[in-house]
Amino acid sequence: MTNSTLEPGQKEDVYTTLVLFQAVLSLCFEVMNRNVLSTAADDLYVYLEMRGALDTQLGKIRPLLDKKLPRKMLPESISSMSNAEYTRLQSGFGIIKTFAKTAQVHGSEVDPVVMNFVAQIEDIKNGVKIKTDVSLAASEISGFEYATQSININGAPVHFSGAQEVYFLWAMFKKQCGESFSWDIVLEDIDSKFHEEQAYKNGSQSMKQAMYRINAKIKVEIGTQDLFFTYKHGGFTRNFGPTVE
Repeated sequence: MTNSTLEPGQKEDVYTTLVLFQAVLSLCFEVMNRNVLSTAADDLYVYLEMRGALDTQLGKIRPLLDKKLPRKMLPESISSMSNAEYTRLQSGFGIIKTFAKTAQVHGSEVDPVVMNFVAQIEDIKNGVKIKTDVSLAASEISGFEYATQSININGAPVHFSGAQEVYFLWAMFKKQCGESFSWDIVLEDIDSKFHEEQAYKNGSQSMKQAMYRINAKIKVEIGTQDLFFTYKHGGFTRNFGPTVE
C-alpha cells in the first residue's frame, strides 16, 4: 500500500500507532535498564490501559499493512515480559515503522490520549508516581457538557474532541446511570439528534472503540483503575456520574 491509497484518517491512525508503539518500547527499555521500576511501568501499561490503547490502534491499522504483525505481540505486563516477547515487540514495531515511512504519515495528527501516555512516561522517568487509586464511586462527577465537550471529575475537566466520543457521551449521559442500554438504541438516539449514524460505520464495534478511548482518557487524566463505561451482551452501561431524573 502506498501513500496515495491512504486517506487522512488512516494516516493519523498509522502515525498514532507508531508514536504509541515507540513509547511502549521506550518504557520497556527503561525497565530493562533499571531506570524505571517495573511496578511503576505497569501502573501505566496495565492499570491505565496503555496496552489496551495500543491494542486498539493495532486493530485499526492491521488491514492497512503490507506485512502481517506477529500474533500475540503485546505482553500482558512489562514486569513479567520475557525476552521472546520483547523480540516480538521489536519485530512488530519494525514492520509499522517501515510502513509508516513508505506511506509518509509522519507529521499527521496524534490522538491526545496517546500524547498523555507519552507525557506520563516522562513523568515516570523523572520519578513521579502515577496515581491509580482514585475511586470514581467516591468522586464528584458532573454531567457531560456538550458546549465544552467535557466531564468534570473532582473539579478537573476531562475534555473530549473526537466526534465518536462526544456523541457517545451525550447519549449515555441521557441514560440512567447503572442501567444497560442496547447499542442500537444508543445509536438511534445519536442519529435522531445529530443525524450522524455514519459516524459509527462499523456499528457496535465503532461504538466500543469510542468507549475504550473515553475510559482510557479518564483513567490517565484522573488516575483511576475504574471503568467509566462498560459493554456487555450488546449493551452499554454508564457506571458513574449523576442519575437521570
